[in-house]
Amino acid sequence: MLSLFSSVGKASLLALAAATASAILFLSVPRTASAFLTISGDKVLSLIRTGRDVTSEQLDQLENSRKEALKWICNGRAYHDLSVVQSIRRGILNADLYPLVDNQSLSFARSSLIQSPANGRVWLRLAGAEFHLHGDTKLLSDALTTSLLTAPVLPLRTLYRIELALASSGFEQSADRNLIFRQMRIAWKVSTAKTVAFSAMSARRTALFRAALASDPSAYERFNLMLNQYFDGRQTKPSAS
Repeated sequence: MLSLFSSVGKASLLALAAATASAILFLSVPRTASAFLTISGDKVLSLIRTGRDVTSEQLDQLENSRKEALKWICNGRAYHDLSVVQSIRRGILNADLYPLVDNQSLSFARSSLIQSPANGRVWLRLAGAEFHLHGDTKLLSDALTTSLLTAPVLPLRTLYRIELALASSGFEQSADRNLIFRQMRIAWKVSTAKTVAFSAMSARRTALFRAALASDPSAYERFNLMLNQYFDGRQTKPSAS
């Protein structure tokens, strides 16, 4: 009798182990397949992340890899990458196609945020697409604020964040001004020359950058010196014949 119970117990354990292994295999296959399918587009994504230019064919490669991966599993990262593709296409396509890619970028960003609601990069994509489609809206202000709070440092996107903030009246009314001042200080550290050129585009920008850098006397002094040199250089630059 004890032998019988022992045999039954062993059989139950073996059955349970087999069922567990099958379940693990079943759950892992979609993720493995999805990860494998993204490989073909990863090189393109690496180029984008380092600020390199990519071709339309490379964007197609990245887009197709993410869409194939999504057939296996719903992945917020894949949706984000698709939103990136549409944003870059905007700089390649004719202006009459802007609404199409902006709508797609907005849709992909929303889908990504459902999966990863704390991703500051995606909130920035959402803010940018919303601004291009509808201008100065509450969604623009809210998305930008959330992006700044969840991902305070995005070096390659800092000036773009500042540009969106300056275009949003709602952001200035609802957000802590220190959020934008922090971005301005980050921009100054990332690239002083680009920051000076960006700030020189309007008196308002110049005043805000001065206010942001005022807490650091050496940075404030150097900013004003480079700004004066920038304006002097524009005035003395010979005009094209």
